[in-house]
Amino acid sequence: MKRLERILAALTPKRWPIRWRLAAVSTILTFVILVIFAAVVGRLVSNKLQSNFDNELQDNAARFAAQVEITQDLSNGRPICRLGNEMALVDNASVRVVTPSAIVCEEVGTPPLGSPEPGDVTDLGSLRVATAPALAFRDVYVQYARSTDSLDATVNRLWLFLGGGVLGGTLLAALAGIAIARRALRPVSTLTTRAREIASTRDP
Repeated sequence: MKRLERILAALTPKRWPIRWRLAAVSTILTFVILVIFAAVVGRLVSNKLQSNFDNELQDNAARFAAQVEITQDLSNGRPICRLGNEMALVDNASVRVVTPSAIVCEEVGTPPLGSPEPGDVTDLGSLRVATAPALAFRDVYVQYARSTDSLDATVNRLWLFLGGGVLGGTLLAALAGIAIARRALRPVSTLTTRAREIASTRDP
């Protein structure tokens, strides 16, 4: 019990040497500043990454919509869609051509992308979907979807990097605070030592 009390007493800031208290104050202030900075920067950068991702989705949907061609297969009466030979799907993107009530055609393996919402970017699970109206056809839309896994991974790495920066900066601030406090209080420590010597020897 007494050992626990001694440990708790040692952890009480009032019992710390003044240089430790000065270093602790500077470390806490640095930590707070770094947390605020990391939160602001992280939010701004992550919002920018998501905005760029959405803009790229909308641009690709618009380009597909500008080049979509729909013809009818005379043998079975089914529509045939062509989305432009020079445009390749990247990062496992999915695309389909739809009307408000039906699917005209879609890539093989395209997951359900919901109802078309022109001009909006919607989320369906891990997919983000952009919709653009086909320029050559009325009430026909192109839906372009990509997984947000890569975006989420990038944002997570960003927050991990910022968190590491906060911890690293706080550690450096603690070490610097201890060194500065020790150096600043060295004259005081010297005077205290001399005063104790004089008090013990009674020889000024």
